Amino acid sequence: KMMNYFAAGCFENRSNYNHERDRIRDVKSLDSFGCTYLYFDNFDLQIASQKKNPTPHEKTITSISEFVFFRTDSDVITKSEYEKINRFVSKIGLDTRKSARISIIGYADDVGSVDSNIKLSQRRAASIQEILLGYGFLNENIDVQAKGEIQISEHEVSDEKRRMNRRVEMKIEFY
Repeated sequence: KMMNYFAAGCFENRSNYNHERDRIRDVKSLDSFGCTYLYFDNFDLQIASQKKNPTPHEKTITSISEFVFFRTDSDVITKSEYEKINRFVSKIGLDTRKSARISIIGYADDVGSVDSNIKLSQRRAASIQEILLGYGFLNENIDVQAKGEIQISEHEVSDEKRRMNRRVEMKIEFY
């Protein structure tokens, strides 16, 4: 079945487009968002669906992320947050975990000194790292960062804003 369609996304290397090979009719960029729209002509869906084994550079990278929240001045993971990590990790097959790339970023709220919040966010991130290592992810594929506190403007200060800042963000990319 032949049809025209377009795809939108954030593509890093725009110079690699081959208009004839990829049947790209037009490329439009939205600079404010960094998104690109590719317009294709007469794309043959049957041919595309018959591809059996993509080469490594044709594989699709899947990226999933999750937040783990903490109590004030604590790096202890609660039972409900641990269950959230377990559900998150269960989305990734055992064979995929050895090659998955992981980013762990720890944060803190604005309570306490800047130095103590950096240390706290580091301990929070390290606690998540230890759990992920236990699930079979490789340490050399894990990037851990501690961002410390996130500034909240005086007119936005609330318990909810502080709660949202007491977190670790996990991002896992895999094929």
